[in-house]
Amino acid sequence: MLRACFRLLPILLGFALFGACSLTSSLDELKGDPADAGRGPDGGADASPCVPAACTPDDCGKLIDGCGGILDCGGCPAGQVCGGSGPNRCGTGCVSSTCADLGLECGISNDGCGYALDCLGCAPGELCVGGKCAGQASCGNKVCDPTEDCESCTLDCSCDGGVCLGGACCTPSCPSGKCGDDGCGGVCSQCATGSICQGGACVASTTCGNSTCDAAAGETCANCADCACTSGSCVSGACCTKNCAGKSCGSDGCGGVCGSCASGSTCTGGNCVLDLVCGNGNCQTGENCANCSSDCACSSGQACTSSGTCCTPQCSGKTCGSNGCGGSCGTCQSGFSCQSSNCVQDVACGNGSCQSGENCGNCPADCPCSGAASCYNSSCCTPQCAGKQCGTNACGGSCGTCSGTLTCNGNGQCVGCGDGTCASPENCATCPADCGCSGTAVCYNSSCCTPDPNACDQFDECGSRPNGCGGNTVCGTCPPGLPWCIQNPGINCCSSTKFGFCEL
Repeated sequence: MLRACFRLLPILLGFALFGACSLTSSLDELKGDPADAGRGPDGGADASPCVPAACTPDDCGKLIDGCGGILDCGGCPAGQVCGGSGPNRCGTGCVSSTCADLGLECGISNDGCGYALDCLGCAPGELCVGGKCAGQASCGNKVCDPTEDCESCTLDCSCDGGVCLGGACCTPSCPSGKCGDDGCGGVCSQCATGSICQGGACVASTTCGNSTCDAAAGETCANCADCACTSGSCVSGACCTKNCAGKSCGSDGCGGVCGSCASGSTCTGGNCVLDLVCGNGNCQTGENCANCSSDCACSSGQACTSSGTCCTPQCSGKTCGSNGCGGSCGTCQSGFSCQSSNCVQDVACGNGSCQSGENCGNCPADCPCSGAASCYNSSCCTPQCAGKQCGTNACGGSCGTCSGTLTCNGNGQCVGCGDGTCASPENCATCPADCGCSGTAVCYNSSCCTPDPNACDQFDECGSRPNGCGGNTVCGTCPPGLPWCIQNPGINCCSSTKFGFCEL
């Protein structure tokens, strides 16, 4: 049977991630099958006729117009191929597979580049199974299929001169002169009165013919006229009453049938049931949009997934990535990749753009620091040295160092003996340079002390007395005539002798 010769070409329903040859996509919008034109999702008539699609300037190759026709959208410029940047898109990227490449003749698959292929449907009476069109069992197709028999489908499985017994055809055997069972539950002929059928031949009988059916003598409706059935028929030696109550077909219980079904229906449970046939306009159990798009087409705006379910793509706010139905919301241009459903420029040091993941440490060419800032811990940092003499500048550097014995405190100041400030624990003893005593004061017991100016008594002529600051105040010197200074607790005086007395 004929099928569209272009059934093997991919259907473009959205942009896919450039170069990412994923095998997880499906159609963003399933194109129609020829049998779908004018039919809604439930097989009934649409309110409006099918409007065929048209090629866009970006399309190439063969496309299905959605109404059973084929569009020829032309070729690509030199150096490019159709499908190079997605199905029916010119480019040099991932080259998509066709249905022929994948060995498919029907159904929904993918092209190896993140898009889906619609490999079309099968002819009426065929179902798409594993990408191949397979003929379906159907009563009236003139083939007695394994699921049919002479009871369920008399059209295809008629017994041609025989009888249908328990769903199987049986040919009666009644050679000339034979009586009794015909081998198919019926009777060849009855014997005359006074005879009984035994082994297919009539023999004399003293009981058969007395108008009484004597079961003890082995008489049955098949071998003796005494046991003839008053109603129904004789089946395998017993009278059988046909039962077709509530039945329109199938066995009548006595080796016959209650009726036969019309073409396209099979007898199931005594009633005619419509066969599962793709193309009959009825989406039946076992059919779906993938294996029988003509009967089970998705509604407008929906896509058919590879599992055969209709799905509404979700691409609001997205420029790329999954559409939630196994397809794509778009593809990113070269140098960009899809992140969180949006195209983001790829990180590439040297492209003049300081991108996420780049910094002054790993890519100073794109992320240089300006002004006085320097790169510290992969971030630009401005030194903090205002009012500081020493210590860290908060950017891994120093604001200066202290000289000599000075040390740097937490405020960035050089402190210690010699800094010009007398600060604890410095004192006049430990750091006279910063804590020196002024005027007449002297350092005594680590503190500045002013000597007592009145340490000498007004009458002291010579010697010295303690000045209160760890030293002595000279009270005077003796003249040559009185060279010896006699120091007494009360008064110091000059004497002419070493052990003399004060000479007043």
